[in-house]
Amino acid sequence: HFTVKSSFDRSDIRFGKAHIAEIRKGGPVPSMEGGEVLWRNGWCRKVVIDDFVPKGTVFAQGVLRTEGRIRTGDIVLVGTASEFRGVGRAVLPGHAMTSGARGNAVRMLDHVRG
Repeated sequence: HFTVKSSFDRSDIRFGKAHIAEIRKGGPVPSMEGGEVLWRNGWCRKVVIDDFVPKGTVFAQGVLRTEGRIRTGDIVLVGTASEFRGVGRAVLPGHAMTSGARGNAVRMLDHVRG
């Protein structure tokens, strides 16, 4: 069953014991558990990167491809061709991430530890 726990500036959404997402001032943000489910099932905007752990910022040079219509400010899921690595916010639109542009592509909100 789903439960929602609210505080002043955010709400947590859980399915059983699994933390699925937070609803923040800017909208919903999947947790790492929720992001994994979304990534595996293709229900998300994806930024596919080379084989590294994304911390802080993903630069456009590390982006291999994007999936889904990504606009600046969108919540995106980041990972390699084979695995989910984290949740971030797009700094560039998806087409610009793979156009040869340089600079920040995604600001990471959470990532796998490793």
